[in-house]
Amino acid sequence: MHDQLRYTHSSGNTDGKATWLESMKSGRVKYKKASCSEQKVQIYGDTALITGRANIEAEIGGQAKTLKLLFLNAWTRTPQGWKFVAWQSTPLPA
Repeated sequence: MHDQLRYTHSSGNTDGKATWLESMKSGRVKYKKASCSEQKVQIYGDTALITGRANIEAEIGGQAKTLKLLFLNAWTRTPQGWKFVAWQSTPLPA
């Protein structure tokens, strides 16, 4: 995970690396199950973009949530290897 991580949730809230990790460590967010489909990877030099659909079951603030999303995930090549640098997701209609 890149130190400059930007994680934009389908709710529109955005976390950096520290706040995203803290939300899971504290138990405020618990990812129960996640699956991805229709993934496509495009590489542009030192950047890889992955698009697809995600189905995520989570507990957020004590409430169970099922999230059906379209996502864009970005990775960057560093001297230490590929690192996760960004996530952006949009809810799919029910």
